[in-house]
Amino acid sequence: MKDIMGEISVLLRPAPKRIEEAEGRARRLAKALRNRRYGEFRIGRIMEYGSVFRGTALSAFADIDLLLVIDPESLGGVAGSTPSATGAIRNLAEFLQRRHKELAEVGKVAVWSQRHSVGVEYPEHRIRVDLVPALPTNKPDIVCIPKRDSAEWIQGCPRGIRERLDDLSISQPRVITAIRFLKGWRRAQELRKLNGYAVELLAVQAADDDENLSATRIVRRVWEGIARSSGGRHMRLMGARGKEPVNLIDPWTGANVLTGLHHQDRHQLAEAAEAALEDLRSLIQSVRAGDREWALKQAKRLFVGRQWESRAKSAQRGELFVGAKTQRNQEIPWGKAK
Repeated sequence: MKDIMGEISVLLRPAPKRIEEAEGRARRLAKALRNRRYGEFRIGRIMEYGSVFRGTALSAFADIDLLLVIDPESLGGVAGSTPSATGAIRNLAEFLQRRHKELAEVGKVAVWSQRHSVGVEYPEHRIRVDLVPALPTNKPDIVCIPKRDSAEWIQGCPRGIRERLDDLSISQPRVITAIRFLKGWRRAQELRKLNGYAVELLAVQAADDDENLSATRIVRRVWEGIARSSGGRHMRLMGARGKEPVNLIDPWTGANVLTGLHHQDRHQLAEAAEAALEDLRSLIQSVRAGDREWALKQAKRLFVGRQWESRAKSAQRGELFVGAKTQRNQEIPWGKAK
C-alpha cells in the first residue's frame, strides 16, 4: 500500500522548478508594487498567500497568490465608507491595466478581474499571479478579504493556517501529503464547493493527535468525518432532515468557511466521502490480494482522476501537451481563467 500511495504522491506533487519559478515571479511583482508610488492606491503590506506558499498546491497548478493590504479610502467608493469587495477588485484591475498598458499591448502581461482577486498573467511564463485585495482591521493578523462571488468582505488570517501547518509538520510530517491526497480527490470527483482552504482545515483537525499518523489515515479520518451523520466537532453535513447548517469553523476568525453549501451540496459531499471510503477498502483488499496493477489503477481514479492523469505525468516531466504538440518546460493552467 505504501508504494502505491507513494506513486500517487509523486503525481500530485508540483515540480520544484515550477514552484521556484512561480514564487520568483510573484516576489518580483511584489517588489515592484512595494517600490512604486501608485498615487490613488496606497498599499500597506504585501503577504504571501495561498496553497503554493503553504506547500499544499497540486501538480501543474495554474496560479500563485499575493495578498495586498490596501488603505480602504484608496479603493474608491463614498468617502468614509468601505467599498464593496467586487468594486475593490474592479478598481484594482482597472488601475493595474492602466499601469501595464504598454506590456499588455505586446502580449507580455494580461490583467483582469476575477471572482476573488485580480489576475496578472505572464503568457510567456505560463503563470498567473492572483492579487487579492484586503482591508486592515484593528487586529494585526486579521484582514478582510473578498468573499467569492459576492460584494461582501470576510475576515481571514493568512498566517494562521501556514504557521499551524509548519508546527504540525513536526509532529505529523505526513499532513501535507494527506492534504494533497484530499485536494486530488476533490478535483478528481469535481467537488467544487469544497474549497482548498476548507480541505486544509479538515486535514489539520484530523491530524491534531498525539500519534504519528500516516497520510492515508489522515485522509480516512476526514472522509469519515464528512460521511457520518454527526459530522464531527466542527462539521455537520447530514443532520436531522438534512437542514442543519454546514459548519467548518476557522479557528482564527470564528467564521464558517463553508457558508453557502446547501442541502444538495451536503448530500453530494457525504455521498462522495462514503464512496471514497468504500473505494479505499477495495484498494486495500487489492493490495492484500497481490493485484498491484489493479490497486494502482483504483488509486489513480480516486486521487488523480482520468482526466488529469496524463497532465500530472507531463507536469512531472516539465512539459504539458498543447494540442498535438508537446512543449517542454512550459505549463498551461488546467482551467480557464476565472
